[in-house]
Amino acid sequence: MATKTPVTEVAIIKPLDVTTLPADMMAALAAEAKEAAASERPAVSKLSTANGQLKYMGDPVAGNNMDVMILYASYRRVWYSGAYDPNNIKNPDCFALAETDEDMIPGASNPVNPTCNGCPKNEWKSDVQNGVVRKGKACKESRRMIMMTAAMFNDPSLDPSALPDAIKKAELAILDLPVTSAKNYGGFVNTVAAMVNVPPWAVIANVKVQPSKNQFEVILTPLRVLPGAAVVMAVKSRLEDAKRLALEPYDETSPTNSAVIQAQRSAEAAASQKF
Repeated sequence: MATKTPVTEVAIIKPLDVTTLPADMMAALAAEAKEAAASERPAVSKLSTANGQLKYMGDPVAGNNMDVMILYASYRRVWYSGAYDPNNIKNPDCFALAETDEDMIPGASNPVNPTCNGCPKNEWKSDVQNGVVRKGKACKESRRMIMMTAAMFNDPSLDPSALPDAIKKAELAILDLPVTSAKNYGGFVNTVAAMVNVPPWAVIANVKVQPSKNQFEVILTPLRVLPGAAVVMAVKSRLEDAKRLALEPYDETSPTNSAVIQAQRSAEAAASQKF
């Protein structure tokens, strides 16, 4: 029996000529491509900060901090019609997730307003709890961060040459920043740009939850630039997955989103007591 010659070259997918396809067919194919990509979502876990305790996959993190790579952060706005009830976790009644905070449009099926601009729930002093008017907004503005643990860099059993493959297979995690910590991501991005002139995903960062005047705060600290071109390219290959996850609408059938909602609402309920 003839032996097969091992394949040593990597096949390169060349751009296909689609100029002959009708525009309506291209639109239909694009829609199917989006659905196919969404169905192949990466493994996802969660980071939560409920009650000031950082948890990963439901377990408390030692020292209340961990090293990560922050791959993407969307802008997030959520409004709930009722008070927080830990025994009845539900999706927000209205929400928006977007790449920028300008001209945001709700993704809910029954939005309060067609646009976030001009929405009565986005006005100061619209936050009413138990009949008490607070100075904040009823619609909470924050950031949804998609990140990956940097634990593989400290794994003595992992050969450094295997790091790129480990990164490509690593689980992603969602962390919705509490409202009172939302601006910290912007500060983190500006610090990274000023110090080392690289995008935020190209550094290993530390996420820490610590006490503050708002009960607790999430601190983001850049530590070091990713080591080597292969590692950088491996992390970069995960950015599209991270972006899609950060902009994914709330889904009542998704246990990941349900867990994130519970952690976020608990944090917001605690923080709102200070406003």
